[in-house]
Amino acid sequence: RGPASLEDPTLPTVAIIVPCLNEGETVAATTDSLLALTYPKDKLEILLVDNGSTDGTPAIMARYAGNPQVTILHEATRGKHHAVNAGIAATSAEFIGCLDADSFVESDALLEVIPSLQDPKVGATTAAMSVHKPKNLLQHMQNAEYIFGITLRHVLSSVNGIYVTPGPFSIYRRSVVVALGGFREGHKTEDLEMALRLQRAGYWIENAPHARVYTKAPRTVLALLKQRTRWTTGFLRNVGIEYRDLI
Repeated sequence: RGPASLEDPTLPTVAIIVPCLNEGETVAATTDSLLALTYPKDKLEILLVDNGSTDGTPAIMARYAGNPQVTILHEATRGKHHAVNAGIAATSAEFIGCLDADSFVESDALLEVIPSLQDPKVGATTAAMSVHKPKNLLQHMQNAEYIFGITLRHVLSSVNGIYVTPGPFSIYRRSVVVALGGFREGHKTEDLEMALRLQRAGYWIENAPHARVYTKAPRTVLALLKQRTRWTTGFLRNVGIEYRDLI
């Protein structure tokens, strides 16, 4: 399955939501990568959602206020799921995507994703995620893990076994997400909880292996341990308590 054509008049409308909490160092580069996506400008909107930042994030976001593709929102209530839901409420696009504010997409990523969403039974599609410019040994190890994960997600998608729609550039059918009640806190793993809810509702989660997205990876053992502890406890709480029927 090849990428969609830029000349296709039936290309759907898409809104990419970027939740931001103290992301002053990276949000500009993240937004610039979205603005560089090869996609009709009148069918692509970008929603930057400040989630109670205390650094320079709001000021950096304000630089894009004059761009017709960009909408800037401010949420006082912290929590990534609140920010994403605010973005969903502010758009009527057919598809909504999430992109963490420390991630960056290749210009053809969205055209690679669109074909996998044609079937109405598909509720979401994941991209191919790897580490952005790994520098030390720890980051190179994570990059190797992420590259293996690209293959694993593609295999799992063939049997509808994907159980997490990662923050970096997962694309959802908006009507489905709204019908399911929007995003929840999900034991601090809202992307995993949403994927499980999609599965329980009978929707397929696809994968677009050529839609490349790059994310910042922890640089220290302590930061990596903190990240993986959150991922693991979130998985165990969601799967072991709320969604054990899916096992």
